[in-house]
Amino acid sequence: MKKLNVLIIVALVVFISCSTNEEIVEQKPFKELIITNLGEHSEKIQIPEPLKNSQNMYAKEAVTEFSNLKEIITSFYSFLTVPETASEEKINENTVVYNWIGNLFGNTLNIDYRITKKEDRYTFIFHISSGTESTDLINGYTFFNEESGNITYKESNYIASSNWKIKDTILFFEFLADGDKDSFEIDIITGKGKMIKQGNAYEWNEDGTGKVTYKNGDIFNW
Repeated sequence: MKKLNVLIIVALVVFISCSTNEEIVEQKPFKELIITNLGEHSEKIQIPEPLKNSQNMYAKEAVTEFSNLKEIITSFYSFLTVPETASEEKINENTVVYNWIGNLFGNTLNIDYRITKKEDRYTFIFHISSGTESTDLINGYTFFNEESGNITYKESNYIASSNWKIKDTILFFEFLADGDKDSFEIDIITGKGKMIKQGNAYEWNEDGTGKVTYKNGDIFNW
């Protein structure tokens, strides 16, 4: 009987914990569940000041390449942030569509942003249309815990895909396009990080020191 009581208590604790987590997620509007966590974490990133201010050519190269890669997150965050002027249509309990008029690449477009709750994730489709032309420009998913996901961008024959993951204070971001795979992993608190850009490997410490290993094998420290 004692063993049975322990099992019941454990089951209740697990049930309450799961229910609480689910309630926290459900309290958020669908539009805040796709990329908000990734965007907020990326905004907190601060690379070490000594690295940012370094005059060393390799350190400056690392800062530039990292900024370019981080800018991809900023662009996606901007794309997938629903404006206050957007209308909201609840299709059913699991699907919501946001609609607004936007400007993209200098063109006025109608935007439908559909978010659907599935078994373990929220999927989304960012659909744009203008006149008789329309396309699903961006799609992807975010897992319920909002700590990882995928974003895929498609335009004509160009396809780019991004994977991201957050664990504690570590943010990992990967960008795949044209057969290349670039990525970075950084501690958003200390600024310590590492990055792969066009086959070259960069890494730096909290104090701003670091090194680059080029794909030809050459290594330079700063």
